[in-house]
Amino acid sequence: MLQPTTCDQKFAITHVLDIDALRNVLSRFQSASGVSVWISEQNEQFIVAGSSNYDASFCFQFVVHIDDCLPVVLSLDGRSFKVGESTLPLSVPTVVNTVRAGIVDVLQVMVEKELLARKNSQNDIQLESPFHLQTILDALPTPMGWSNAENDNIEYINAAFEALFGYKQADIPNLGQWFEKAFPDEAYRQRNRLLWQEQVVQRKRGDTETQVQPVEVTCKDGSVRNVLISATSVGKKRLVNYSDMTSYWQIQNRLSAHREMLEMIAKGQSLASILEKIVFQVQSESKDSICSVLLLDEHNKLRSAAAPDLPEFYTKAIDGLKIGPSVGSCGTASYLKERVIVADISEHEYWRGFEALAARANLAACWSDPILSSSGEVLGTFAIYHPYATYPTQDDIDLISFASNLASVAIENRQSRDELERKAYYDDLTGLANRRYFFEYASKVLKELLSVSGYFSMIMLDIDHFKYVNDQYGHEIGDLVLKKVAQTMTKTLDDTGLVGRIGGEEFAVILPHIGKQEAFDIAECLRIAVSGLMVTTPNQDHVKITISAGLAQCCEGEEGSIGIDQLFKRADTALYQAKTAGRNRVMVFNMAQ
Repeated sequence: MLQPTTCDQKFAITHVLDIDALRNVLSRFQSASGVSVWISEQNEQFIVAGSSNYDASFCFQFVVHIDDCLPVVLSLDGRSFKVGESTLPLSVPTVVNTVRAGIVDVLQVMVEKELLARKNSQNDIQLESPFHLQTILDALPTPMGWSNAENDNIEYINAAFEALFGYKQADIPNLGQWFEKAFPDEAYRQRNRLLWQEQVVQRKRGDTETQVQPVEVTCKDGSVRNVLISATSVGKKRLVNYSDMTSYWQIQNRLSAHREMLEMIAKGQSLASILEKIVFQVQSESKDSICSVLLLDEHNKLRSAAAPDLPEFYTKAIDGLKIGPSVGSCGTASYLKERVIVADISEHEYWRGFEALAARANLAACWSDPILSSSGEVLGTFAIYHPYATYPTQDDIDLISFASNLASVAIENRQSRDELERKAYYDDLTGLANRRYFFEYASKVLKELLSVSGYFSMIMLDIDHFKYVNDQYGHEIGDLVLKKVAQTMTKTLDDTGLVGRIGGEEFAVILPHIGKQEAFDIAECLRIAVSGLMVTTPNQDHVKITISAGLAQCCEGEEGSIGIDQLFKRADTALYQAKTAGRNRVMVFNMAQ
């Protein structure tokens, strides 16, 4: 019927249907659908509109061929819908891509029936006819239906309505049943019903602007769809159409969450709080889901990072599991570096040995995505659990990809921050605090202690004959000596104080709230621990290591406050005394000397 022919073989549509008749067709279409349409002949200037609000700058146009007529240009209103004072970033052209085929068919039917009615002088084809209105609604892919204004009975819903919400007409015989099922929360139901009734009243008064109301509709299967609802009156019928905006709202929510999480990352918030935010975002979008993030440590073991809604016994049980084939969904996904979908935990080979644990936690399905770095290394996993066996939809796959990608950004950013911090504050070779950070920290602690009349001690240490080791065996052996000394001191101190590398072979330790007698005992422990070290060279020479140490206390006797530089000089003086006295010993600064 819509086969195009050359323009010179067709009549202009106004030759067979006058402008008033065209306007009548478009007005009836607008009343039924809530969509404003204008029509113009190709290469002509005149416009026929279903309303007086035509503005060519806001139109989306496409061409339709109607038998015996020149090609006709249809223009759909492209202005934004408005809800209250806010403007939703949705225009009709966005919707046209999915509905324009139906609109073309409907308008063609209406125009051709008008032509037929004119030709046969029959005027019995009216939009108010239920059969005719049903024909129009069936041709539209937009969910629509109507109810009786006198008794609130729902008389018709189209196939698109059933496909979107899952309800058949028998499930919702009247508006009361519809509102109870679509809006199970009573407060939300009453609020939306009042808005809907007000909208119908506005349309009855002849208000020209169609009010579009965003609502959350609970479907028959329990899922929730975000839709825009518009109601109007056609005779004794209340006509309602729905635009499914679920995907749009999900995208907007994800973009909002993405921006919020990037802000959290930029502000240096903890990785745990960022990952937990990602978990809550996914759980809000995925029905009945419980999510978790596991991080992979340097020993290829999974460590729990964010799982706020998983049972504590479950997170403890999987924390520390080494990755590998058949180590649940997450252990296997990390090992294979690919997504693992387990729809039924009780029957899947990857979960053998873990079925009872999962059953106790009421977990029946687990989809796990490896979190990969920008270089392709596994950082951890993002998992979505369900309390029943189920396969993911494409939307679920998109969601888990979104989550794992965002988690990757957060984790890599934190690792980069940690690395920058390590380089800024710690010595690359030994991993100890560098000179700058050591003195910044020591100065801060000293000021705090002096404000409350406290005290602490400082120990200066030096590796004996280190220059000889470097000259005799090379810097590689020298570096090995430095590392072994640093590791030994850190292990011996066990968080008692902060140890730093001050320069070449020199180290320092600050001991808050510790006097010189206890500090002497600690320095002796360090000296004895280091003296047990031995480094073997490639030539099988054995290099024995010893250290000398000097310590000073802040403050002694009636002495007032002193600065960190002065305390450092005192400890250094004691160190010099230890070295001149024969090395491999500890000396204490004495003010009397």
